[in-house]
Amino acid sequence: MSDDVAILSFAEKIELEARLIGGAVDDLHSNLLEISEGEQDILLDAEQVDVIDTTAIQVLLSAAKTCQLQNKKFQIQNMSNEFLHAMKVLGLGAVAEEWELGNG
Repeated sequence: MSDDVAILSFAEKIELEARLIGGAVDDLHSNLLEISEGEQDILLDAEQVDVIDTTAIQVLLSAAKTCQLQNKKFQIQNMSNEFLHAMKVLGLGAVAEEWELGNG
């Protein structure tokens, strides 16, 4: 009897910029849109994030929802303290935990 194993097909991991504000958010949005048009799951790394604004978080929420509707995984690894703090301030601490587990 074999165990069921979920195999994730992530696009290449996207390293989030240190400052996710202004034009960096536009670039992030464009990158996520391009990936969402394919068949691969989305994997992000937030280790370098020092500053993140609400617009960037809204882009991430939208990307996560799109993945959910397309039955894809959305995961953010290595969330910096600043990233987690911003999510918690907005009441999205539980969402961040789900993203870290790949349940976004």
